[in-house]
Amino acid sequence: MTDYMNEKLNPQVMASNYDYLIIGGGMAADTAARGIREQDSFGSIGILSADSDEPYTRPALTKKLWTDSTFTEDQVALNTTKETKNTTLKL
Repeated sequence: MTDYMNEKLNPQVMASNYDYLIIGGGMAADTAARGIREQDSFGSIGILSADSDEPYTRPALTKKLWTDSTFTEDQVALNTTKETKNTTLKL
């Protein structure tokens, strides 16, 4: 546990200041970031997620892949950090 504390939770390693910090990823993080941006055009947003990928539309994957032959995985990206200015994602 000591290595984890030193490497992952060390303030020197994780030091970043955000006006808004979202814990967790996925569609909820994307929606929260977009909602924050609607209310505050300039505040910095940080998203911390244990996921290995950026937020993507998960429900579509469970249904569309089986029912729509033209649907591909690249249609599910939410592009949270690209479409929501001043947003940083740390996986």
